[in-house]
Amino acid sequence: MKCPECTKADSDWTHDVYRMQCLQCCARLVAAAQPLHMETILQKIASYPGAPGRDAILECVLQVLTKTP
Repeated sequence: MKCPECTKADSDWTHDVYRMQCLQCCARLVAAAQPLHMETILQKIASYPGAPGRDAILECVLQVLTKTP
């Protein structure tokens, strides 16, 4: 089940609110980041209580980026 922020982002590509406890939100945030900032963003996400792990986020990003339209 998607969180409310992911649901909004599906219909509005400009929606840039993220829940740090949601794997899909974290993956959207990392995927949208400039390459030089990705590591910093992953570290910031890790500082939130209940945040998904780095490996899970990167796996989700990979799945999103390799998904065929």
